[in-house]
Amino acid sequence: MLEAAGSNSPIHAAMKANATVNMANRMTEDMSSLVTVEYSKAISKVKAALADRELFLKDEVLAAVWLMSKREMFVGLKGSALYAYDTHYSGMLTLLQMRGPRQLETERGRQLFQLFLAPLNWGPLLTRQAPSQQYLELEALMIKTSPCFPDTLLQIHRYYHDVCTSLTRPTRSAEIKRLEGNFSRLNEFPLVAAQPVSDRPSFSDDQALCLWYFRGWISFFYWSKLHVARMYLHLSQIQLPASRNIFHQSLRSFLGSFSYALGDVDDHGRSRPEATAATRNGRLKESRGINVLGALHVQAPLRHLTADPNLYPHESRGVSAALSRLNAEFRLW
Repeated sequence: MLEAAGSNSPIHAAMKANATVNMANRMTEDMSSLVTVEYSKAISKVKAALADRELFLKDEVLAAVWLMSKREMFVGLKGSALYAYDTHYSGMLTLLQMRGPRQLETERGRQLFQLFLAPLNWGPLLTRQAPSQQYLELEALMIKTSPCFPDTLLQIHRYYHDVCTSLTRPTRSAEIKRLEGNFSRLNEFPLVAAQPVSDRPSFSDDQALCLWYFRGWISFFYWSKLHVARMYLHLSQIQLPASRNIFHQSLRSFLGSFSYALGDVDDHGRSRPEATAATRNGRLKESRGINVLGALHVQAPLRHLTADPNLYPHESRGVSAALSRLNAEFRLW
């Protein structure tokens, strides 16, 4: 897309804005003026493209808006950057909705839809809001990008909606029990079966965690959607001993999935001993890279957990270490 769009395009400007922030984050010199200049250029070009009726639904413009949301995450989600991120988040939902089912007719369209919608998936859960109609329509399209198990996917989405809705009001024990029963049933489906990693990566620094692998991106996406929803359900009832135990158990499982998200194990549970750029300080002629879809998918709940006071000290260290690794991968990727 960059090559086809050219150097005067919004996607090129958005990519340059990201690159400038990433470089500034690793430099001791003050680069704030250059960061501001490139950001202003990118915003101007993206706004112009969105106002152009012939351009605003193109893949390149959608990618540019997404890149701008990533740029805000690299700056740090606070103050004006948080407001800008929320704006780009809403813009992404609107663009994906306006592009409609036709965006799924091409392989690139399907890949972009999965890549961009997956991180937005967490919005209702992390903000404790019932899913909006706009989100529900996009979620229905998400099922069409999956090759099989439509009934299973619908049930997992329904469980997720029920958890999000329960977080908007005081939750009774009967509802917790019902949702826990639904989780147990859904967790038996082959689609969301997480397999334990026996061949542990040599650079795995937390041998206490059970590491998981998955038979493809769709499996990982729905497993994490199911388990993270359960984790936040019981976090809302953390004062109850049973919910407290389930929350910490779910958190450890979530952290254990990061070996897959960061590409340390493959779809068959095999260790990938060759390091990524981040684990070798970038000094590699060739890097195997990370599982980009998986890493972007877990980024939002991971960041959200860093501020939670209910984590045990070793869990906080695990979350911080995973987030540091994630940031390092993307800054060198």
